[in-house]
Amino acid sequence: MQKCIKNTLTGQALLRVMPFQRKYSTKEGIIHAPLNFKTIMRITTIDNIAAPAVLRDNLHNLDVSMVESNSNLPKFLFYYN
Repeated sequence: MQKCIKNTLTGQALLRVMPFQRKYSTKEGIIHAPLNFKTIMRITTIDNIAAPAVLRDNLHNLDVSMVESNSNLPKFLFYYN
């Protein structure tokens, strides 16, 4: 099961999971696949909850950002890309 999980993760996803290695492996370095999967799901859930809040904040600040960029459209678009 662990090989399957590891083979499906991208390099970036592996880097996101690495800081939590203590939570899903033993001191000897044995990885417990169910705990690893639980860690991945927790990280994903946090990202899915946080993303809409950030997007909502960005939408509320569109007019302020345009004023701050002095109506410079390329600068404004760069900020939101």
